[in-house]
Amino acid sequence: MQSNSIPLSDKHKELIIQALVDALGQDVKEYKEEKQNYTGNGIPHMKWDFINTRLNNYLDNEEFLIRPIRRGFYEHIQVYHKETCLMFVLMREYRYEDLKKEIRNTLNPPHYVFAYAQANDGMNPSEIFPTQFEFELAGIENLLPAKIEEAKKQYDILASDLSVEKFVLVTFTEKAGVVKSVKAQIPSSVNLSELVPYEDWSEHIDVFYEEVRFENSYEEDEEDNNIVSLKEKIYEEENLTSLKEKQRDENEEEKGK
Repeated sequence: MQSNSIPLSDKHKELIIQALVDALGQDVKEYKEEKQNYTGNGIPHMKWDFINTRLNNYLDNEEFLIRPIRRGFYEHIQVYHKETCLMFVLMREYRYEDLKKEIRNTLNPPHYVFAYAQANDGMNPSEIFPTQFEFELAGIENLLPAKIEEAKKQYDILASDLSVEKFVLVTFTEKAGVVKSVKAQIPSSVNLSELVPYEDWSEHIDVFYEEVRFENSYEEDEEDNNIVSLKEKIYEEENLTSLKEKQRDENEEEKGK
């Protein structure tokens, strides 16, 4: 996405990323160690609990409203920036890609992301990507109005009493507890395609893992220093013993003369 198209400071972007990094890394690791949950049942849902807690801890509640939303068996987290009236929702990237394909199935009920995207209905994707937009709507344009109408009803429920200027979907990829990428995009209210090129927040990720590597490196260095100190102590004691033995031998030789 174009520079500064989402009016959120780098500091706030980094705090959102830090919440993901710590929740999916440290919190999940500690949970597995404590619970010894070998089957992994429930961990996917626990991850969102951890993310919610971290977001509440890191983002100032004077500036943000953060609340988990349950729809049936599924939960997601709203991150509402009070100053700009931006509504952020977090999701795994692969799921967003699936949703863009599923939108063509008008028999499926509207997903909550499609409901939130109704906040962006003032932005017309046909003016930005006309060819792509027409291709993606081919064959479903007559079936969409009913689905969009239902999505708008759901949006009113999800937004509740909040005034939303724009909906931003923050997607991320993660492998083995390590966050690999984070992107922010403004989905179309018609087909969920990106209204403008996404904004890549991934450049803010490395700093958190560099800190971890630095801390681990420091601990290893300190451990190495302890080993070196121990070796030096042993070496000094061996030298002292050798000197004492040498001195004793010399004294015995003197006595024998």
